[in-house]
Amino acid sequence: MTLNDLEFERHNVETRGPGVSPVPQSSSSGSANPDVPRADAAVAAKFADATALSLISVDEHGTIRFVNRAAMGLLGYRREEMIGHPVEMIIPERLRSAHAQGFSRAMSGAKLNLGGRTVEVYACRKDGSEFPIALTLCAWRDGDGMGAGAVIQDISERRERERRLLRLASQDTLTGLHNRIRFTEIVEAELSAGRPASVIMLDIDGFEDVNDTHGHAVGDSLLQAIAVRLPHLLPPKSEVARFGGDEFAVLLADVGDPAIASAEADAVLEAFKRPFEVGGQVLDIGVSVGVPDAWNECARIDRQRGLRAVSRARLRRQVDEDLRSGHEERTGCAPGPQG
Repeated sequence: MTLNDLEFERHNVETRGPGVSPVPQSSSSGSANPDVPRADAAVAAKFADATALSLISVDEHGTIRFVNRAAMGLLGYRREEMIGHPVEMIIPERLRSAHAQGFSRAMSGAKLNLGGRTVEVYACRKDGSEFPIALTLCAWRDGDGMGAGAVIQDISERRERERRLLRLASQDTLTGLHNRIRFTEIVEAELSAGRPASVIMLDIDGFEDVNDTHGHAVGDSLLQAIAVRLPHLLPPKSEVARFGGDEFAVLLADVGDPAIASAEADAVLEAFKRPFEVGGQVLDIGVSVGVPDAWNECARIDRQRGLRAVSRARLRRQVDEDLRSGHEERTGCAPGPQG
């Protein structure tokens, strides 16, 4: 018994009057199905329409032969709008070519690579909107030829949960900037690709005093205001992260010249001379900025040593003071780990 048989039996169940017992009949193609009593077929048809799983089947030409209520609700069609129409109607146009090739191989008798396995693809509703689905496929051969069926589940909510979790894993929840983990991944990608880049480390001066004087709510709002102002001061390809507390980091992509990196750091210092208006308070704060000059040389020599140069910059407070006074301190590559 196939899903195509269920469509035939569903139609019979809907058209028989109350109290009329099911009688053996031939399928819609004219061939009887002696293996399954018609009464059982009627139960199966009702079950298919009652389940929350979306079910659909097609013949060897890709024409829809069965669709249950869940599938109609999911896709936005009425039954008569689907039965007898090509299954491509629910496949996004950009995926139809790949579907046609795979379907042709399956209908020619080739083994289904995806048979019984669940894959995640996209489907298209009647209104044209696309949404992610989990799709489980099967195929069969009977007296009517080849057929195929699918169980479809909408996974939009799960995908959204995954996106939220990914944001939480890579984003600072207070400011929306990259967090330390994501910033490190971006740095690693730049180093692996061998692209020129520079790093600026920033500490907000007097942040603890803001918290102590005005409260943590004002302190949090200040960090958020800094997260808004800082990216607008930097070149378009820059990446900004909050490392935690009052510490921020900037990756200047495609900037390999230390003089240019220092000029960007000076621009940040200049911008922080403007006060922040937060929670009804006007806050004059400063910022300490450090540029590890060893960055580009280390990045060319050794990926891990380059990363250590970045972390080491956070400890080099004297670099901050030197930059603020207009003096650029020269440093070498970070040494390897001590045995």
